[in-house]
Amino acid sequence: LTFASTWSSFVASLKEAERKDPRLVPSASMSDSDRQLYFADRVLELQKAEDEKRRKIREARRRAEKAQRDAYRSALRDMARDGKILPSSRWRNVEDAISAKGNESYGPVAAQGRDVPREMFEDFVEDWAEDYRRDRSFLGRLCSGELNLGPPPPHGGGGGGGGRRRRRGKKG
Repeated sequence: LTFASTWSSFVASLKEAERKDPRLVPSASMSDSDRQLYFADRVLELQKAEDEKRRKIREARRRAEKAQRDAYRSALRDMARDGKILPSSRWRNVEDAISAKGNESYGPVAAQGRDVPREMFEDFVEDWAEDYRRDRSFLGRLCSGELNLGPPPPHGGGGGGGGRRRRRGKKG
């Protein structure tokens, strides 16, 4: 009996001795339609259990794929830190370096879809280039004096307090 069973397939699958079981033979206390309703309820329970099992498998797969993508992003950050990838890098120029045998994160991500590693690389480089442009603009405005961050911090005695502090409520 599975979640895909029907009443007729269930009855047809029974052996002759099983068909004579008092629970399956129509009687005054339980009609054939009542048996079919109980059967349908049992099949619904099996369907719910199967759906829950599939949901858990789907969720586990989703978590595993996310971990694989996170590892791939980390490898991209490491390659960027080492100077192997630049904000101006193009996939066709770095694909061989990224897919090299030393990069264990590439294979599992590539198994998620042929274009997934390339798309993730392009997103990574695009985000990095945008951060670079924003930081460069900010630093340019800051150096040109166009941007004023406020007065410089006061220079005074140690402790960083800028002088003596008064206590509230007490004079002296």
